[in-house]
Amino acid sequence: MLVAATLSIVLPACGGQEDDASAGAAQAEEIASCSEDAGFDPTVSELADVDATAVDLTTETATIVLHVFDSEVDAAGYEPSSGLDAEQDGSVVILGGAIPPEELARIKDCVAST
Repeated sequence: MLVAATLSIVLPACGGQEDDASAGAAQAEEIASCSEDAGFDPTVSELADVDATAVDLTTETATIVLHVFDSEVDAAGYEPSSGLDAEQDGSVVILGGAIPPEELARIKDCVAST
């Protein structure tokens, strides 16, 4: 019984911490939920090539993709190759083309709320 109690204390300290990658993924899920409430139809996917999570909010009139990183430093170091406009907001890089100002404001509100 003592062994089981000791293991339950020791094992979380040895590897029970969440991955760093989960911070960005969790934030991406929160942004997706908020953006759905704001009228978007979000799709969330992992981006293996840049170690980020993407939230696709593309509409009929605008291309909108958010790359959510684990930290502001990671986001600042990201150089998009898509040719879309890019704007960093904390640990999020908003990529887009022809994003209407009112949609951009709703997206930034969702990012700020996470």
